[in-house]
Amino acid sequence: SFDLAEIAAAAQEGRVDTLFLPRDGQRLSSPDASELADEAVLATVRARGAVRTWDAWEWSADAIATFRY
Repeated sequence: SFDLAEIAAAAQEGRVDTLFLPRDGQRLSSPDASELADEAVLATVRARGAVRTWDAWEWSADAIATFRY
């Protein structure tokens, strides 16, 4: 998924296997995106998912995630 709201919701359900975010938080499109990203990171780690960051972020999306199930 490339939709941060969908990713955050899936993370709360424990369905995010790997979450990819830009290393530089300034690349997030809005303060709401930053809050959603924080929630997604915490929920992903809680469910034993992986969080990865990229320094050279070339995506137009705020985040990318692969889901379980």
